Amino acid sequence: MIMNYNTIKYNVNEGIATLTLNQPPENIMSLLFFEELLNVCTTEIKKENFQALIISSEGRHFSSGANINELVRIIQQDTTNQIPEKLMTNLQSFQILNQINKPVFAAISGMCIGSAFELALCADYRLITKNALFAFPEVSFALMPGLGGVSMLRHIADFANALEIVISGRFINSEEAINLGLANRIVEKKYITKVSIEVAKSLKLNRYLIRSLS
Repeated sequence: MIMNYNTIKYNVNEGIATLTLNQPPENIMSLLFFEELLNVCTTEIKKENFQALIISSEGRHFSSGANINELVRIIQQDTTNQIPEKLMTNLQSFQILNQINKPVFAAISGMCIGSAFELALCADYRLITKNALFAFPEVSFALMPGLGGVSMLRHIADFANALEIVISGRFINSEEAINLGLANRIVEKKYITKVSIEVAKSLKLNRYLIRSLS
């Protein structure tokens, strides 16, 4: 089964589901992207008709994150002094990805920043390339990560490291990502999809058992 949207692709093959960000080279997470992500999460991923899910991307970069112009416009137009409804809708997809009981993997190359970093943190196991870069640049716009990234990061890294990553907005390279526990393995880009599938097929634990290890 292959489902093609404008910004993503979704495929299930031999029990492995693949959700692919498909607007290279930067795979910017626009409002359309979030609409299509919610659609595939609610209509397909929520069914859990797979052994494992892999989140990957086309092109050089995993994603440069949300479309900042759209994000700022939504916040400026909102007058409720609460989280804008559109951003709450974006959060629903991440909640589904966190709530399914099948293991989730991420195959990450190049930039993985902002909302993309939060998406990667939804995974239980992250394979990265040597050129991978992570960051939460929201602080540069007087914002905070808004899709659960802070709590997910705090669960993986200790409080001091999580706080420093969020308030500094600095970039984290692949070596530091491994040291901080943000990634499990560095893989050559040409092999990252193949290795992700191999690891996903070899894992026999469900998510409840995986998370009991933490």
